[in-house]
Amino acid sequence: MLKRLKTVAVIAFAMTVFSGNARAGYVEISATGSYRTNTVNEYTYSRTQSVTSSVAYYFWEMSALEISYTDALSRSYGRTPISGQDYVETSRVRLFGADLVLSFAGRQSSFRPYIKIGGADQQKTWIYEEGLVNTRVDTQGFSLTGGFGFKFLLSDHFAIKAGVDAWSNPLSEPNRIVDYAANAGISWMF
Repeated sequence: MLKRLKTVAVIAFAMTVFSGNARAGYVEISATGSYRTNTVNEYTYSRTQSVTSSVAYYFWEMSALEISYTDALSRSYGRTPISGQDYVETSRVRLFGADLVLSFAGRQSSFRPYIKIGGADQQKTWIYEEGLVNTRVDTQGFSLTGGFGFKFLLSDHFAIKAGVDAWSNPLSEPNRIVDYAANAGISWMF
């Protein structure tokens, strides 16, 4: 993880130092998140939470390179009807990615829709625990990512944002599965 952070710092520094006057040259820092709870009955319920932080460098007025980190955790609790055993099912996804972001409005526009496409290093863990039975499946690899959304500026430097992000399972896996998440958050532009 430290090696990845160093790489991101070097890329951000190089983009800042070597950007010319013809480029937009501003930075956006964002944080988005989601939380969900579902309850079926007193024995069966689930909790899901996700947090994403990102830094985007706008090298042109409506084009940016965005580096992001996502950590999503989901836990389901229940009781099996046949055995009466309690179980816990845990799923965790971590994505460290880079996306090309294309906005459909300039920096001064108060409403800015966008799309993005890129890739991420994905770590996915699934754990099932029931009595003495514990099952764990770990996958890791490069995934394709994409998304769309909008930003609504509240001031020159502050915006709220909402969107949908999608990512494939690692490309090394035989079956193509796409996960997605809706999110909302805030952004600061410098």
